Amino acid sequence: MKALIIDDRKRISESLKLLISQSGYFSNVSTVTNGIDACEEIKKDRYDLIVLDLNLPEMGGKEVLQYIERLYHLEERNKENYPHIMLISGDLDLGKIDNASQINVEQVLTKPFSAKDFNHKLYAILENLNGEIIAA
Repeated sequence: MKALIIDDRKRISESLKLLISQSGYFSNVSTVTNGIDACEEIKKDRYDLIVLDLNLPEMGGKEVLQYIERLYHLEERNKENYPHIMLISGDLDLGKIDNASQINVEQVLTKPFSAKDFNHKLYAILENLNGEIIAA
């Protein structure tokens, strides 16, 4: 499986990349630092998991979510392959987070968070992947 991490803070991206890789379920984990690059990656490749920061430079996380929605629904990309999305945010505006998370987001995690918190959310997604339980 493939994962994409979209966060403008390198330290966070690298930490998340390590945690996702350590799960043993992802053979490829890529990172990008802004919404424009994220949309380009999502258009050219299929990802099983997308971890998306809400606050990004150049194009925000909400706009990336809307792009994914259009790509999979309006352009008729296979809806069964819709990526599993985890939204992460340091924004304390819960209304803003809730508004963004209305668009096919499976998990929401507020920064700062621990590796344990992230893994809990990641394994919740893995348990539901393709309707099969693949993680204990």
